[in-house]
This record gives sequence, structure tokens and C-alpha cells, in this order.
Amino acid sequence: PIEGLFQAYVLTPAQVKSCYFIVVLQTLLRTGPQSMIVFTHTCRSCHVYSELLQRHDIHCVSLHSLLTQAQRLSSLSKFKSGQVNVLVATDVASRINEWRSVDRT
Repeated sequence: PIEGLFQAYVLTPAQVKSCYFIVVLQTLLRTGPQSMIVFTHTCRSCHVYSELLQRHDIHCVSLHSLLTQAQRLSSLSKFKSGQVNVLVATDVASRINEWRSVDRT
């Protein structure tokens, strides 16, 4: 495990999953870590959740395989620099070797 890494699972009823997602993220960002990565299963869900967060004034970027390399690098750069505090990503992000350098706490 990586020191300082907090991982959590929240089991919710399917009908209210989006509502729980927003409330949990807002609460965590207000009281806990200053940045976080949200992993999703598909590119579509990555895009949908990213749009949902933005509609609720949570600054985020997405990172998935349907983006161009330039878009991926831009998203990663914005997250690492602190311009946005949430990265919504698919398994593309799990292959990035430089996560240890994303220490903004």
C-alpha cells in the first residue's frame, strides 16, 4: 500500500447511486483529501460521472482510452498541478507509472 492513500467503497442502492456519489465526494473534498481519483469501469461511465460532477461544481477532468494522447496528458497535467481536484478515470490511469509523484497533500 502507498502511505497516505485512502481507499473506500460505498455500497448504495442502484436507484440513488448518483446522488450518493455526489454527496460522498462533496463531503470527502470538504473534510478530507484535497484531491482524489475516481475509477470507473467504462469510458462512457467515466464521461457521464465527469459531466455529473461538473454540473455540481466539482472541478474534475476525465482520463480514458477514447481521449487523444494530448487530451490525456492535459487532463493529467491539470490534476497534478491542482487546477482540478478530481480525476475520473478508467483503467488507463492504473497504468501510469508516475502516481507516486502526484503528492499534493
